[in-house]
Amino acid sequence: IVHLEPDLAASNDFLLQDAYDAHFAGPEVYSAVLRARIDEHWEHAVDLVRSRVVESSEITTPFEPLFDVAWRYLEENYTLEPPYSHYLDQGVRVNILLGTQRERDSDFTSIHVMGDNLNGPFSLNSSELDNGLTWLVKQQGHTVPELRGALASYDKWGFDAAEITHGTFLASVAEELRRFPNVMGSVTVLTSLSMSQLGQVLDRSDVLTVPKETTVGIFAPWAGGGSGLDIQLERDLDIPSDVRFDIQIEGARNAQRTVQDVYGLVDDAWKDPAAIKFVDTRSLDELMAEAKERAAERGVGHLGQAKERRSPEIDI
Repeated sequence: IVHLEPDLAASNDFLLQDAYDAHFAGPEVYSAVLRARIDEHWEHAVDLVRSRVVESSEITTPFEPLFDVAWRYLEENYTLEPPYSHYLDQGVRVNILLGTQRERDSDFTSIHVMGDNLNGPFSLNSSELDNGLTWLVKQQGHTVPELRGALASYDKWGFDAAEITHGTFLASVAEELRRFPNVMGSVTVLTSLSMSQLGQVLDRSDVLTVPKETTVGIFAPWAGGGSGLDIQLERDLDIPSDVRFDIQIEGARNAQRTVQDVYGLVDDAWKDPAAIKFVDTRSLDELMAEAKERAAERGVGHLGQAKERRSPEIDI
């Protein structure tokens, strides 16, 4: 196997759209598509390396019949592997939209309805209190009645009084609710993931942990609006796959407006994750190998040879 090295400044921007388009299909297809795209990106370089290997042998020169024979021999017997890790280990800015099943069924209007009526004369039913915001409150160790109290304090005396009485987290949630102008909205978490980590997050058995400094707020990608994205977490947040409704990849053409489209934030707004935990204990290398095999079965192009084939050794 010959491993090719990239220019260290080479970015993974050419993969952003492929990553977004493939994320709907799950981690295995996602990984296969990205590897095939990297193969395509490196196809010319791979051909050039093969030609230089033949030339360095001094057995033949270009345009001679034997040159093509030697070139095909290298193609069939040696893997020239593009630098997958260089691109897959680079970060991408990801917006994770949270949503419970009941919230999805109500077209993400639950947060707006709850904000209008949490302390109003009309009682809310259980479905109207089952959304990404109430989930977040519970994940941080609080209750909906506590949120109701923080919202009442915020409405009467403002943020400072609510913070003193109920703490920074609940006061920031109350402020986020009051500053959210849209009918539809989703709690949105901003994080910076490598492309490999993003593939892991697409797995249905993982739990993504983001640090308490993470940018979190209520965002409406369908309308292109939102609140201050300034919910202040009290502790690291564990996000299981079943509460993640969708993701956006900044820099790709997404289905709706992205956070960057609306806010124009600096890159530091997307924090690195604290951890990604799995019920499935297979390593990323094993998942990648499985994706590669499935890609071969579906006829997705790949420059690497089948793993059961063994090549003779060669000195270059």
